[in-house]
Amino acid sequence: MSIAETTPEARDELARLQGRLDLGYAGPGHIVREILPGGYPAYVRILHPFVNMSNGTDTRTWASMAAQIGLTLHGETYHGTLARADVTEGPRQWLAETGRLRLPVQNALASVLAEVSGTSDVYFGYILSAQLPGWDEPIVATAPLDGLEDLQRRLDDEADTQDGPEYWWPRDHAWVVCSDYDLTSTYVACSEDVAQAIVAHPDIEALYVTPEMRIDSASDRS
Repeated sequence: MSIAETTPEARDELARLQGRLDLGYAGPGHIVREILPGGYPAYVRILHPFVNMSNGTDTRTWASMAAQIGLTLHGETYHGTLARADVTEGPRQWLAETGRLRLPVQNALASVLAEVSGTSDVYFGYILSAQLPGWDEPIVATAPLDGLEDLQRRLDDEADTQDGPEYWWPRDHAWVVCSDYDLTSTYVACSEDVAQAIVAHPDIEALYVTPEMRIDSASDRS
């Protein structure tokens, strides 16, 4: 069986997850509960690093960008607001990454979540990242958390995905991760203990958020 073939069970699991999202929210803007289910004790936002556009390697944290211009980060900080920390003359140097987490951060997050879900397989959902290469339906694959990198590599090769998965979740839905294709942050719904571990992890830059917080570019008035 191809790794890109989604089983009926996995398809049902994705439908169950999507059924818990507030897809009918009418605005203004967009909020956390459109991309994560409600009812969890805690929600966190993992900030994707700013990357040097000239080499694609050097990175900066959101905190360093904010400190440079005297701002305090908050749950709705918009990456464009921090562009003021970039050069005032000449081309921009720093751009926040969208979509898939960088591997060190992804591995750090997986290690935190494995404390809850252990070595059991979890679901990984490719939605827009499956549609862009031409797949008619989302791809939902299962793997243990420490097998995500291998899964991504195999799907990149087999299904021509270049991003994703957008969603991670275990069978008991103890937590849900969303790395939306267009967002510069990954959002996690989880327990208080897991949220604390994510925010405290030295390899993860994260902030607490709520289901009602905005995630769109007009959210930040800093």
